[in-house]
Amino acid sequence: SHVLHRDIHGGAQVNPLFTVENRDLPAGVTGSNLLGSPPSVSEPCVCTPCEITEVYDGDTITVRVSIDLRVRLLECWADEVHTKDEAAKVRGIASRDHLRGLAPNGSKAVLTVPMRGARLDDILTMGRVLGYVSVNGQDLSARQVADGFAKATKE
Repeated sequence: SHVLHRDIHGGAQVNPLFTVENRDLPAGVTGSNLLGSPPSVSEPCVCTPCEITEVYDGDTITVRVSIDLRVRLLECWADEVHTKDEAAKVRGIASRDHLRGLAPNGSKAVLTVPMRGARLDDILTMGRVLGYVSVNGQDLSARQVADGFAKATKE
C-alpha cells in the first residue's frame, strides 16, 4: 500500500513517491542492528527511490528524495574519518573511498527504512536516518562488510 496524505479538502490522496510495505531486507543482512533486534525475513519498511548526493564516510551517505537525508547505513560499522587515531583514520578514509566507488554521487538508488518503532526518533540517530541503501540491486552495507571496509556489528 502507498503512504496516504490528506489534501486541503480532507480527501485521501496517494503519495506515489513513498511506499509502505512488508519487504524482504537486502540480501546478506543478518544479525542485530542499531534498532536493537535482528531484522525479520519480512518487516514493514518505507521504501523510496533516491539519488546519492554525497558519501560522508564508510557508513554514512546523503541521499536526495525530495530533500537530502543523511543515512546511517544499518549493519555497517566503519572506522571514522574524523578521529585522532591515525590508524583508524587511514582505515576510515579507505572505507569512505570504497563506498564512494560503490555509490558515486548521482547514482540512482533505493532507500529502505525499517519501521520498527512508533516514533520518528526510532528511525533516527544523531540527525541521520537509519536505513539500507542499494545501488544497482546491491546492498551497500553488505558490500562494505563483505569487502572488509566495515563490520556488521559495533565492537
